[in-house]
Amino acid sequence: MSTEREKLESYRRLSRDEFKANFIIQDAACYSFIVAIQACIDIASHIIAACGFRKPVGSADLFAVLGEEAILSDEFVAKLNGMVGFRNILAHMYWLIDYDKVYDSLPSGLEDLARFGQYIVEFTESYATGIERD
Repeated sequence: MSTEREKLESYRRLSRDEFKANFIIQDAACYSFIVAIQACIDIASHIIAACGFRKPVGSADLFAVLGEEAILSDEFVAKLNGMVGFRNILAHMYWLIDYDKVYDSLPSGLEDLARFGQYIVEFTESYATGIERD
């Protein structure tokens, strides 16, 4: 079973012309971005609830809360907020989708998804270590 990140990586290997010539791949890339970004939102929400951090106001604020708790860097919180906006366009304002921008977002989007995963792994490892010491 492929993860959304693996699917996005396969779309990234296509040339712009190949990507733009295939509406099925365009739609699949958009959907994979939606699912991957939503997974980040869900993970942030679960961490905030489990740790009893302040209640966020909206999806983008989830990442601000993780920034306040020093789980994410401030600079990265801003990137994730942009990802939420991108997801909102893909999911709710689909008539505004610019497939050149979707294609251009593949390298940085994949990098940001991997970076988010690294932050979360580091947090969960330090959190688990803190629990073991109690």
